[in-house]
Amino acid sequence: MLARKILEVEPKNLDALKGLGLVKLKQHLYDDAINLFKEAFELNPKDKEIKIKLICALELQAKQTAFTSKLPKSIELIRYALKLEPSSSALLCRMSLLLSVSKNFIEASEFADRALSIDKKSSEAFNMIGLALLGLQRFPEAEKKLLKSISLNPDAALAYSNLSLVYRAQGEYDKALETIKRAAALDNKNPQILNNLGVLHLDCNNLEDAERSFRKSLDNLSEYSEAHYNLGRVLLMAEKFTEGWEHSEWRWSCSEFPFSPRYTNITEWTGQNLKGKKILVWGEQGIGDEIMFASLIPELNKICDKLLIECDSRLKPIFQRSFDNILVIDRNDLSGALVKRLGPDYQISMGSLCKFLRKNTHDFETTRVRYLQENPELKREIQNRYSKLGPEPKIGISWTSGNQIIGPERSAPLKLWGKVLSLRKCHFINLQYGNISDEISSVSRLFGVKIHQDEMIEPRKNAENWFAQIASLDHVISIDNSTIQVSGSLGVPTWTLLSRKPEWRFGLNRSDHLWHSSVRVYRQKELNNWDPVINEVARDLSHSLK
Repeated sequence: MLARKILEVEPKNLDALKGLGLVKLKQHLYDDAINLFKEAFELNPKDKEIKIKLICALELQAKQTAFTSKLPKSIELIRYALKLEPSSSALLCRMSLLLSVSKNFIEASEFADRALSIDKKSSEAFNMIGLALLGLQRFPEAEKKLLKSISLNPDAALAYSNLSLVYRAQGEYDKALETIKRAAALDNKNPQILNNLGVLHLDCNNLEDAERSFRKSLDNLSEYSEAHYNLGRVLLMAEKFTEGWEHSEWRWSCSEFPFSPRYTNITEWTGQNLKGKKILVWGEQGIGDEIMFASLIPELNKICDKLLIECDSRLKPIFQRSFDNILVIDRNDLSGALVKRLGPDYQISMGSLCKFLRKNTHDFETTRVRYLQENPELKREIQNRYSKLGPEPKIGISWTSGNQIIGPERSAPLKLWGKVLSLRKCHFINLQYGNISDEISSVSRLFGVKIHQDEMIEPRKNAENWFAQIASLDHVISIDNSTIQVSGSLGVPTWTLLSRKPEWRFGLNRSDHLWHSSVRVYRQKELNNWDPVINEVARDLSHSLK
């Protein structure tokens, strides 16, 4: 190519830099184009054409990487573009979008406001303000701004897409699905819109439609982390485990996934022979997830020479007691130095172990009914305390999820449990953590029942007492929270009250639980309607108490 040959002789030839930059732009090699246009702009900062092309390359590269692990780079690219053209409403809107994607909603709102001050009839500026307000959970204001965006531009597909998320956040799923379908009709190739369409289908348990939408999204943006992760959730729920785990690995690049990889300086285990090798497995996500994934530890322990487990400090004594020939490290500021001193050959997160040890439903049959062990002395102490209540069965209950995003939909308020709590020939033991004394008192008065509260148990501070308490019970009835992970890991018979929008780990229609054989599932047929579930549980409990 002539321009390249000229640059070999004259590295600062302005026309050659511009010409080669245009070629790279057409080839979608935006990084190369940016570097060439930057060099040209430094040589002649007054050349408007060069500045326009440089900004174009910066925008295109930022757009290409906005929904991937390179999001921080996208933000820096647009910051640079704004230095070149600070009064560009389009660039300000682009920055607002990127900041919303990175969860910096206040700053995103500020950039969108600046865009609107420049162009008061900018549909995109209203769209970006609406998206930021959605992130700030100011739903009525967000809806108003997005409807304004649509009124200014009836073909604003992304505004419809964001509006669907506002409706979804408020539990208006039918309205949300109708709105996102309108967005997809306007733009059936936009990765964001297709991803949001998939999310709405998943909310409605339409797995085939959800899978189709996520795959279409990835056809248009192959490195779209969120679409990969969402597709993984669909496939895992459909029990297509091998492919599901692969897509689930993209969670580390998702802005909504609140955890980061650790120990990346140690070689990641990808299935190598572990004979004579030392491997570190580190916990991820919440304490309930660490408990569930711990079911894999016995199998890994059989195929390695030495197993190191890094976990929530509350779980350290429980894991140490439950598994032979392992070293348990509690997660704290010093754990990195300790791991370095121990020198493992490989590392892997607990969740990522699944792609090697849980490839199909048959693999779950290897899980022990009871794979964790409580402190036997603490269990005896608690059983002695509870024996004073009488000889009848002791049934633990939990009804609220602490998850701030999906907790309200998972939770079944205690005031709805009347038909269960009114049953006699048993004693109900509170397993619900948090400040719920007033709620228990109110419900106790309402139904004339006694719910025993053990003030000596505080799960958020001491897991030993928590495990011992649950191990001392005859039965557990709980919504989907960490309680069922504890009871399931201990093999305690457990009935789970499950929302119409379940987590992937429950599958779509199962009444059993692949991860815990002692768990039985009672599913909602209609979102937020717990009455039929409570009635079914009450009927079955009544029969079991006879």
